[in-house]
Amino acid sequence: MKKKFIRLVLSKEDTDLIAWKNSLPPRSFTETVSRILVSESDGQIAPILYEFSSSEVAEDVRAGFYIGDQNVLALLNGIKKGDRTDAIKKILRKHIAHNREHPPELVSVELLHNILVDFRTKMADREAACAGTENKYRKLCDSYYDGMVTLFNTVLAAAYNSGDENDCDRGLRRLNVNQIINQAFEGNFGPQSVSGEDV
Repeated sequence: MKKKFIRLVLSKEDTDLIAWKNSLPPRSFTETVSRILVSESDGQIAPILYEFSSSEVAEDVRAGFYIGDQNVLALLNGIKKGDRTDAIKKILRKHIAHNREHPPELVSVELLHNILVDFRTKMADREAACAGTENKYRKLCDSYYDGMVTLFNTVLAAAYNSGDENDCDRGLRRLNVNQIINQAFEGNFGPQSVSGEDV
């Protein structure tokens, strides 16, 4: 499949986008941008985190990532080469603004809190079981990142795809934290890392 490498630079004039990037889970910026571009190419709005960090903008942000989705490639190829960066920034602002103006109001704060506590506790248990593993720190960081991205995406999908609060709560109660963690660890530590719980 043909892929295109995209370079994106956020300068000090893009303080809003940098503040948004800084509020995302660690190392999730390029994945979130890719997801926004896929949704944009499909004529949809991506459900994303939309808060802004209050941290000071110290320097430009430079990011690079590959795009393989053919619809996104068609979208980008339809934009004049020198205008692509500005077009991508405009798309990001559009999706952020839509999520801020139409946030999901269906998620139970108590239920979400319980899910996050359960996730943190079980991730810590799995981390303790990885003592002595080669490249343990890097694999743990990647496992936490993969697990958090999947968790946030699942919660956002439950919120945006539900008809009412009860429907959303049912979706969140079906959320399988063990399965998310197992997939994250298997992807980074290998199949032997998967526990026997809720596979």
